[in-house]
Amino acid sequence: MTVPVIAAPSANSVRSTLSATFTRGTDSSIALADGAAFPNPTPLGHVVLIHADDDPSSKYCILVYDDKSDADTLTMDAATDYATAVNLGGGAAVDEVFQIGAIVDLVIGVEEIARLFAVQATKVDFLTAQVFL
Repeated sequence: MTVPVIAAPSANSVRSTLSATFTRGTDSSIALADGAAFPNPTPLGHVVLIHADDDPSSKYCILVYDDKSDADTLTMDAATDYATAVNLGGGAAVDEVFQIGAIVDLVIGVEEIARLFAVQATKVDFLTAQVFL
């Protein structure tokens, strides 16, 4: 797998909402209500965080988009996510669907990416992980 080079965002903070439902691990593009504010990543990639709402316990996924097919659509190189989580209540972290109105943020720093991956690491099922010890 080729790891994309992540570009520095051209704005301090960019946020939009989905204008179409996004399914993690299935869809390869994100249609936004106002995607024009997001920087064009070519030839580099930008990281976006999709989350259900402003509740920190809501499901989320992190994606790198590398193209804007039009002003309001971000396109990934492949329909893969870099970190995922489900609601704290549990459930399988597969095919999580983000409905219209879910929040999309441009991730604005390495520290934020590291924090999100650290949060994801705490969600590992350690009982299952012990099988591999």
